[in-house]
Amino acid sequence: MSPTPVPEGTDPARKREAATREILDLISRSREDAAPLFDAILHRAADLCGAHSAALILGKAGDTHQRSAAHYGVDPATIALYDRGEVSMNPDISLAARAILTGKVVHIEDMMDTDGYRSGVGHFLSVVQDSGIRTNLFVPLLTPAGGIGCLIVFRKEVRPYTPDEIALVETFAAQAVIAIENVRQFRAIQTANAELQIRLAREAATREILEVISQSRDDDAPVFDAILGNVIRLCGADTSALFLGRRDDPRLMLAAYYDRNSPTTAHDAMIAKVNATEMRMDPTEHISAKAILDERKVHVPDMTQTERYLSGEPSYVIMVDTLEVRSALFVPLIDARGALGVVNVHRREVK
Repeated sequence: MSPTPVPEGTDPARKREAATREILDLISRSREDAAPLFDAILHRAADLCGAHSAALILGKAGDTHQRSAAHYGVDPATIALYDRGEVSMNPDISLAARAILTGKVVHIEDMMDTDGYRSGVGHFLSVVQDSGIRTNLFVPLLTPAGGIGCLIVFRKEVRPYTPDEIALVETFAAQAVIAIENVRQFRAIQTANAELQIRLAREAATREILEVISQSRDDDAPVFDAILGNVIRLCGADTSALFLGRRDDPRLMLAAYYDRNSPTTAHDAMIAKVNATEMRMDPTEHISAKAILDERKVHVPDMTQTERYLSGEPSYVIMVDTLEVRSALFVPLIDARGALGVVNVHRREVK
């Protein structure tokens, strides 16, 4: 998003007032994404201070390196240093880190007249040699908990910033903090709402299953269907199955199967087909058997990467090539005597 142009010939005071109004308007509208506001701040800071480029860097106490949140007119080679994590949060070798950690403005009249440049620190050399930058201003983004970043404006000539210009950049830095906090709060609210919805959905599923149990004293099938249907819905899965079998049983029996894209008749057909194959309680053949015998859940992020699928083990090949299972979770059902079955949850994507 490009900032609104300020008419040529407008006096500095009016230009600053217009820039402030624009930034405040963007703050009110940038609840989900601070990027448009950052871009406007950098453009305005560079324009009003007669700078050639500007950048907004994020980092705080405890971080090992800084990262670039936005930049305007900065040489790609310099930005690449941030992208690769090569700009340290050590205040002894980074002027931005010094501003952030001390909470004070750092004003460098000539980058070539710094210890960092003379000693050959990478980002000092890049700023001067790749970008031709000479005068720099580093203004920290301050919160009650400390610095969280830095607004930097660059000039390609040795020309110190005036107190009025420094005060203006400090105003922009404060506005950037407001935007960051607004986005943080908005995302926190979204996360809390999402967590609430998940909790409510799980509570509703539990109530549904308990109600089905109360109505199905002589038939497990409706209960199993309710469990598998809710598992698929709450986990965003594609299929689910419930196998019964104990350690001393020779075989596994498919008690219930649920495919969100298939009717109940297809589920019944799948149960009959699987049980006709007489699946053995063998952990080398079936992951369900392994979960039961080990009495532990088994999570397979990608079935196509398992040794048994790659070696052509029939049951694994059927799961992947016929049933299109990619990610799978196997959770044993356990009572006082041990595992008595397993609930399987499948996704047709690696997730």
